[in-house]
Amino acid sequence: MNENLFLVGTQHHDLDGKERLDAILTKLSPSIIALEFHKDRENSKTLRKLSKEEQKELIFGMINHPNFDFSLKQKETLFEAVYQSNMRMGYELTTSQDYIKRNPNSRLEYIDISLLKNGEEEFVKGYIELATKDLKDIAKNPMILNGTKNLLDKGVDAYLNFQRINIQRTYENRKRLAGTEIMRDPKMLKIIKKDISPQAFQVLKQIYNPKRDEVMERNIRQLYTNKDKVVAIVGQGHLEALSLRLEDLNPRVMTLLEYDSI
Repeated sequence: MNENLFLVGTQHHDLDGKERLDAILTKLSPSIIALEFHKDRENSKTLRKLSKEEQKELIFGMINHPNFDFSLKQKETLFEAVYQSNMRMGYELTTSQDYIKRNPNSRLEYIDISLLKNGEEEFVKGYIELATKDLKDIAKNPMILNGTKNLLDKGVDAYLNFQRINIQRTYENRKRLAGTEIMRDPKMLKIIKKDISPQAFQVLKQIYNPKRDEVMERNIRQLYTNKDKVVAIVGQGHLEALSLRLEDLNPRVMTLLEYDSI
């Protein structure tokens, strides 16, 4: 196992991601952090940068569906839980930046391609449309909808704890759930394309663009010299593909769930 090259898979909605990633970086003490990120996202208008009232208006608008017969209290609980989750998104960047500040001899390198080639506003609109569609699909399933309502009745902490359990299961089953290949299947994309706008479909194509893995592999290889320790931080959906692409370098592959096993 190569102790100078680590591939660390994250889930972007991991509520405990900041603490887990900080523990990994502190223990490994890398000279280079290679991050799944692109410079054009540094100032992007993500949800967490909206005011709380703006986020509330957006979330309430997304669940404005006849089948979402949520009470006002349930809506408020859902929003507060989503808000807390949104505020933690982006921890991969902020935690890496904090590490660099504490360790000035280290450096942070972005290794991803741009997701905003058609403009940030177009990307955000398409992303929100996809999220809204997912919620509408939930609204059409009485069993899932009733389970969600029961969970919301238990309060914000219960909802977030349920989210933590799902995140842990996804980490634990990373190989079985590996990759994003199904979303790259032309037949699957053709089916999905029928149900969404061209704008939303373009966002899907950008997110699941196979070129991202190709470029990230190349950038990691350029950064790796076998002299400096490199920790590459990528979304879990990229982890298996990159580990195969970099197999000749024998990297140590792990998820944030393994933060205390180093």
